[in-house]
Amino acid sequence: MLVSMLVSLASAHIGGVHDWPQNYEDPSDIAYWAYEDDWYVSPVRTVEASGERLGIFVQRAIGAEISLDVRFINGETIGEWQSLQNKFSLPTLDLLIKTFDEKQSSIQFRSTDPSAIQGLEWDILTPVYEPKLPEDVTPPPYPTQLSQSLIDLGVVSRAEWGAMQTTCSSLEDNWYRMAIHHVASAQTQNGSVADKLQSIQAWAINATEYCDVPYQYLVGYDGTLLEGRPIGYYSGATGGGQNNGNIAVSFIGCYDEDACMYSFDFFNYETEAMMARAREIIQVLAADNGIAVTTDNIKTHQDWPGNSTACPGDFVIERFDELLSPVPPFYGQVSAVSHEGSIDLALGEEVEVWVDILNTGQRAWSSTTKIAPTPRDVYSPLAHSSWASTVRVQDVSGSVSSNNTYRFSFTLKASEVGIFTQTFGLVEEGFTWFADTPYAGSPGDSEISFTVNVSEGEEAVEPSDEGVNLPPVANAGEDQVPFVGETVYLDGSFSSDPDGDPISFSWTSINSLPFVLEDAGTATPYFVASSVGEFELLLSVGDGATTSLDLVTISVREDAVVDDGKRSGCAVSNGSSTEDLSLLLGGLLLVGLRRKRS
Repeated sequence: MLVSMLVSLASAHIGGVHDWPQNYEDPSDIAYWAYEDDWYVSPVRTVEASGERLGIFVQRAIGAEISLDVRFINGETIGEWQSLQNKFSLPTLDLLIKTFDEKQSSIQFRSTDPSAIQGLEWDILTPVYEPKLPEDVTPPPYPTQLSQSLIDLGVVSRAEWGAMQTTCSSLEDNWYRMAIHHVASAQTQNGSVADKLQSIQAWAINATEYCDVPYQYLVGYDGTLLEGRPIGYYSGATGGGQNNGNIAVSFIGCYDEDACMYSFDFFNYETEAMMARAREIIQVLAADNGIAVTTDNIKTHQDWPGNSTACPGDFVIERFDELLSPVPPFYGQVSAVSHEGSIDLALGEEVEVWVDILNTGQRAWSSTTKIAPTPRDVYSPLAHSSWASTVRVQDVSGSVSSNNTYRFSFTLKASEVGIFTQTFGLVEEGFTWFADTPYAGSPGDSEISFTVNVSEGEEAVEPSDEGVNLPPVANAGEDQVPFVGETVYLDGSFSSDPDGDPISFSWTSINSLPFVLEDAGTATPYFVASSVGEFELLLSVGDGATTSLDLVTISVREDAVVDDGKRSGCAVSNGSSTEDLSLLLGGLLLVGLRRKRS
């Protein structure tokens, strides 16, 4: 009976340890546990590398009580059922630990109520037993965990994300290089990057016997920067004899398509936020520690000798050069403008202006790169009908690569009497304004400006025939194709009345909208595109006597970023002993990945 239930879990588990468990038991697996003597018992689970420590993350509902025992199977020897020790808890997560008297590779689980278990993430491993302070000794406070430059950068401190007290004892004060990793786990725990880091630290300390999370700094998918192992202590992340003086910066998530899919049928795309913020912290750490930003001093985990691993994943590796660049993705320098002084116009007159901007950023500019009046998304009194809208002037035509100059040429119209200094900025539509960090930084919102002095002029405008009311002209703006989650701004501000009468605005939907249209009685309402689909909105413009209509179509697309939220694991090798290094090399590729039972 027992032999017929044996199942081998093909896993990418290599010799060494992992910073997240490698194997997963999901509800569909648990549903097939056999009922025996008031217990539900799993099939035998076998891993490739034996170990003395079993660690299990139990996913459960809030408040649910879990019963779970384990026993080892060693050939013909069947161990006694044993309870596990709870070492760490979050509202929907428990970390359970069991240490066997000798190494094991096959186990069984049992529970009286498996329906309360929403998933098991587990691993059998041999702990690294990194040097730690004795349990009865409180670690002395280590001064200045975060430099002022890291604080200014917004790095979340250990206290802020809820770290446990470190148990590290080996000090390090000579940092001269860096290694870039990924954790190869889910990006969040129930949507929280901080909770995910808490669970990563708990696994490191309680399951693998590290003295703390192995990395000095971590980067969330959303660009959150977090302090890991205190910078005053020896690193534990890179292995292969490469931990000395090596600051470890790790992305939380799994960023290798082939390896992660092989392991557990999911992967994460890199995000612009995490790449931009990682570039910032790498630059700051290099400056703080006198590290020259070169590929000799800063490498991916797999590029440091002695490390056979997929870490930090192909999606990060393909853009690794960006992390070492001294400039952000979008950056420009104004090189020339058409007018330096005041421009004199009569009411109704127009003037052609231009500005030359050198692309000094990492990314090429395209049709999504635009010049726009500032303050941002505010109507310009000098807007011209040739503008893309009253809040966007002109798109880049073609492609402008780094170190090339583009000329924005456009028209200003004197529509009101007065003196107007109109400023302009660049925007990468749907992503960032060029004035904003971390994705950009120049030119600033007020760096480009034209001052126009508008006078009445000599000719008066003749009024329309008395008693004849001309209808207003409705203009609902251009059709748009946003991504899900983006804020869509409608623009009816080019609507007008030939008599100069005040006009009113009213927006309604032709088909039912699955979202709320804000400020529907203004020229520029907006909404958050929360659903995919094509939606038609009707603009009604009235002058108190007559009404005109115009239609605009909004086609909402799926977002391009994939993150299905499933779990996976990643390997972190100590590399401080010959035994660990030989096991690491024996494991070949695909470090830090786990495979679901087939």
